[in-house]
Amino acid sequence: NIAALILEPVAANQGVVLPQEGFLAACRAVTKASGALLIYDEVITGFRLGLQGAVGLYQVIPDLICLGKIIGGGFPVAAVGGPAEILDWLSPLGAVYQAGTLSGNPVAMRAGYETLKLIQAPSFYNELQAKSDLFASCKMPLSRVGALLSPRINGAQYRSLFHHLFKERIYIPPSCYESWFLSAAHTEEDIETTIASINRFWCT
Repeated sequence: NIAALILEPVAANQGVVLPQEGFLAACRAVTKASGALLIYDEVITGFRLGLQGAVGLYQVIPDLICLGKIIGGGFPVAAVGGPAEILDWLSPLGAVYQAGTLSGNPVAMRAGYETLKLIQAPSFYNELQAKSDLFASCKMPLSRVGALLSPRINGAQYRSLFHHLFKERIYIPPSCYESWFLSAAHTEEDIETTIASINRFWCT
C-alpha cells in the first residue's frame, strides 16, 4: 500500500552520494510493479547535473520531479513537473488544492526566465563540467558529479578544513553534510586557488 517513493536521485543533502549502478532503474521497476509513483527530489540536483538534471544523466524517468529555487536563479520559487494525468489533479483543474504566498511572484518568474535562457547556451554545461574536472587534481578524496561535489572525510577533518579555508578567505558550507556547488560565476582562478589551499591542508 505504498503511494509513492520519493528520493534524491543523487543524494546531495548528506554530501554527494552517487547512486549505485542499477539502483534508480530498480526503483523505477518496483514502483511501476506496485502502482506507486516515483518522485525525484531535484531541489539540489536539478540543473546542476545538466539541463535535464538527473533524468538526463541517468535516463531513468520518474513520474514527478520537484525543483527548487535554482530555477529562479536563487529567488524563492519552486515547481513540480510531470504528466498531465497527474498534474491535472491539482487546482484549478482538480480537487487537490495547492497555493503559496509567493506563487507566480513576478520578480521570481522573471529571474527564472533569465536563468533558463542562460543555462541553455550551447557551451554552458561543457564549461561547467570543465571547471568541475579541475578538481581531479585535488589530493583530498572527493565525491563529484556535474556541478556538485563534497569531500569524503570525517566530521573532525571537515571542521579543520573549514577553518583552514576560512582563514584563506575561501568559504565552504560549515557542515560536512552539505554539498558544494560550482557555478558559472566561479572562474578557473577561483577553483585553482581553492584546490591549492585544500592540497596544502591535506598534505600537511
